[in-house]
Amino acid sequence: MALPTYLDLSIMRGDSKTWTFTLVDEDAVALPALTNAWFTAKRQLRDADANAVFQLTLGVGIVDDGGGVIRVTAAGTATAALPGAPVNLHYDLQVKPTGGAVQTALYGALAVQPDVTRATA
Repeated sequence: MALPTYLDLSIMRGDSKTWTFTLVDEDAVALPALTNAWFTAKRQLRDADANAVFQLTLGVGIVDDGGGVIRVTAAGTATAALPGAPVNLHYDLQVKPTGGAVQTALYGALAVQPDVTRATA
C-alpha cells in the first residue's frame, strides 16, 4: 500500500492480534529496512503519546520482515483494561526507513469489540 493509506482495523478486547502490511512508496517500490517504527492507538487524537491506550515500537510489537513487509502484534494486555463495550480508537503507524525521514504509513480507526468470555483460567 502506498503511503499514507487510510485503513480501518479491528480487534477483540483482550485478544492478541497480528496485522501484516506491505508498505511501498508512491512508485510502488518497497520501503527499505526500518530504523524505527511506531504503532500508536489513542482514544482522542489530541491525547499525548504518553496517554495512548497502547504504543508499539520496532522490536517491541513491530517486526520488519524486509521487502516492505511489516508485522504489528498487539498483545492481549494492550486492550484488556478497556470497558466491556465497543471502543473506537484512532491509530497510526509511523515508520523511519534507513536513510529516510519519519513518515505516516497507515492511519485510521481501530475498533475494539467486547469479548463475551471473560474468565479463561
